Amino acid sequence: MSDDKKEKDLWKKFKDFYLSVPFGSWPKANIDAFVYELLEEEGFFAGCKTPQDIAYKLKITPAKARNLMLNSALLKGEINVEECTKDKKC
Repeated sequence: MSDDKKEKDLWKKFKDFYLSVPFGSWPKANIDAFVYELLEEEGFFAGCKTPQDIAYKLKITPAKARNLMLNSALLKGEINVEECTKDKKC
């Protein structure tokens, strides 16, 4: 797939996500998590093995990187919040 096509696909995904609720309603954390997913999909984090690697690449603290990764997993449904809080295994 050409780079131009990839960029158009990523833009369409972002636009569809952002406009799926009333304009300006998404919390910043959700937008950041979704952008993180898009960057991950695009291969931006290739070679990153730890949250510290991701933090360095995004110029944020490792704690923020871990939070971003957690929010992304929650948005994708990879983590079940009810099970997490019930068993305290997160």
